[in-house]
Amino acid sequence: MTHRRKRLFLRHRRNGHSYRRRIGFLLGIGAVAALASCSPETSYWSPAESSKQPRVDWVRFDHTVAFDTRARGLNDAERERLDEFFERIEPRYGDQVLVGTGAGATANDEVAIQRVAAVAEYLRSNGLKVGLLPSVAQARWDGSVRLMVGRYVVTPPRCPDWTKSASYDPLNVVSSNFGCATATNLDLMVADPGDLVRGRPAGPADGAAAARAIKTYREGNVPTPSSTIQSIGGGGSSK
Repeated sequence: MTHRRKRLFLRHRRNGHSYRRRIGFLLGIGAVAALASCSPETSYWSPAESSKQPRVDWVRFDHTVAFDTRARGLNDAERERLDEFFERIEPRYGDQVLVGTGAGATANDEVAIQRVAAVAEYLRSNGLKVGLLPSVAQARWDGSVRLMVGRYVVTPPRCPDWTKSASYDPLNVVSSNFGCATATNLDLMVADPGDLVRGRPAGPADGAAAARAIKTYREGNVPTPSSTIQSIGGGGSSK
């Protein structure tokens, strides 16, 4: 092979490699585009991203009741301040109202006990259930009475949520709006949002009702479904 032919052969070979690389690159881009256009919707959305659960937060409101140097009871100005405080926070069912000095050294102080009692009595007269505010041993008492109102606040999930298309779902994944109605209705009807955080302790059982049920069972006077329906409907047996 002459030098000229060899040079032409190498040039042709390089051009062929370059052409094949360009073709391979274009085919790769086309394949990626095709896969992206056919990718399932779950590639950019997941039910875990929009869990329909209510959020419950603890909110606290603080107020300080001042007293004159030798006073043991509330004056008119502090009563008005207390009324304005409760008008601002709007007391709700389930609120936790605590009253105290906030200082541990006042546990046996007669003045402190009487001032706390005066504030608690005024709040009870307005229909509030009052508890004792825990004290901090290192805190110094400045003569005032501290009031803390705490409550749980529930926030519904972001609903409605139609992030996921309802018309195209080849993988049959749960809807992004699934659970919205249940969570929202629960938020709207719960009286005390704290019940969503922890359940209430079970109270004492009704002894009379329990004894009556056992007595009925032992005597064999268990009502049948048909007799129960007739007693509810008030009618007799059909002929």
